[in-house]
Amino acid sequence: MNAETFISSVKKLPPSPQVLPKLMKLIRQEDSSTWDIVEVAKLDTALSVQVLALSNSPYFGFTSKSMDLHEAVARIGFNELYKLVALLLSKELAGKEVKAYALEPGELWEHSMACALCMEYFAKKLDQPVTTSYTIGLFHSLGKI
Repeated sequence: MNAETFISSVKKLPPSPQVLPKLMKLIRQEDSSTWDIVEVAKLDTALSVQVLALSNSPYFGFTSKSMDLHEAVARIGFNELYKLVALLLSKELAGKEVKAYALEPGELWEHSMACALCMEYFAKKLDQPVTTSYTIGLFHSLGKI
């Protein structure tokens, strides 16, 4: 198996549900360092690969690639990492079919993402905490599960 095949297969793995809440807690703490966050993130290979992929995406516009997790976390910042972790956690929870509401796999998650992005937009306009608003939007429909 070559490196490309391995990375492709790891990107499809869901992140560990045990690591994500720990990581979210660390990200929200003001005294957390990049090293603290990397120590927890590196426990989950799938998450590590997704963080590296995000930091190397055209969205951030870097001309050189991040080659390690610490550099990737430093590049994208805690807010983007928080959003990625929340996104992965919500996808794990809301990505399945919800028969009681006649929702196909992924529909609840797409709705949650749209709400999170709207909440983020309005939080910026109203000078409110963006990560809190994003999280509220992302998880507001989880009671349907």
